[in-house]
Amino acid sequence: MWKNTRQQAIFIDFEKLGVKIHSKNEPERGKGSFIKMTLNAMDRSYIKTDPWKINKITKTYIEAIHQKTNLILKIPKINTRLTFRLVTYITKMDVTNLVEYVIQSNFDNFQQFANEVGLSSIRWDLWQNYLDSRTSNLFLVERIDITAPGYSIFSFFSEEPRAWSRVSASISNLNIQDAKILCLWFNSSFGILEYLFQRDEDRGGWMQLQKYIIKKLKVPNISKLYANDKENLVQTFNDLSSEQFPPILVQFVRSCPMNKITDEIMDLIKNQKTFPGLEDEIDIGFEPRRKIDSAVMKYIFHKNSKSYDNELNELYFNLLREILFLKNMMT
Repeated sequence: MWKNTRQQAIFIDFEKLGVKIHSKNEPERGKGSFIKMTLNAMDRSYIKTDPWKINKITKTYIEAIHQKTNLILKIPKINTRLTFRLVTYITKMDVTNLVEYVIQSNFDNFQQFANEVGLSSIRWDLWQNYLDSRTSNLFLVERIDITAPGYSIFSFFSEEPRAWSRVSASISNLNIQDAKILCLWFNSSFGILEYLFQRDEDRGGWMQLQKYIIKKLKVPNISKLYANDKENLVQTFNDLSSEQFPPILVQFVRSCPMNKITDEIMDLIKNQKTFPGLEDEIDIGFEPRRKIDSAVMKYIFHKNSKSYDNELNELYFNLLREILFLKNMMT
């Protein structure tokens, strides 16, 4: 079904929107390192690969603490910029309020900072140019395990541009309104379908998009949308931007009606070990998922209906079945 639907005139190859795509495969420059130079948010202690996290923040400086040595350094805010280090366990589409920074320029005690993490001399001009290339309002996940508990969101938005770290794709050359619409699209069930359709298959639920694939992803031709439709899509994003999304598999278990669950699907749900008691969440509902998809049906597909439940229920069952089959391949 999706193979034919994606060929409709309302869709266009992503690259034809004029976006600039900077993928995770583009190497860091100037001897800089997101791992060694990011000051992780206070609640991101689960990121064990990175040495620094924020201990305290004021209007003019950031106090960072080394997670192993407990060394505390004050870093002028002017020498940092907003970043986004990892996608795991981030459950909101809008990360505007995420307080996470990366060092972007030299400061008085940088040498002490560098010695602590084994950094050699930084080519600041090259490093800043690299950060500039990754600074935008929109971020698209390139590699994801859609069956794992740490993954809930396919695309993230930030009102204030940030230098997205080298874990997925930074998407620039978009205005705020269009970035919100595309974030909503990539997190819709139809955007997820396109992701599944185009992905490079890995083991089980692991999948990734190479840059050449991202360029060819089918997205709504935003330039052809009516102004009021764009406004409604942006309003839908704003209404749902702070909602907490459970893991992807859980979203579809909650959204799928019980009367569509076959014995085969029930066995797969009960036998998986990642989410104990998942069968108790079947059909309890996850309203943000349905609101996103209903908005897409109404304002992009222009389907006029008081309810899209029948079509969406079929879609949720098919996506749930696909995700469960992928998860079962890993056992």
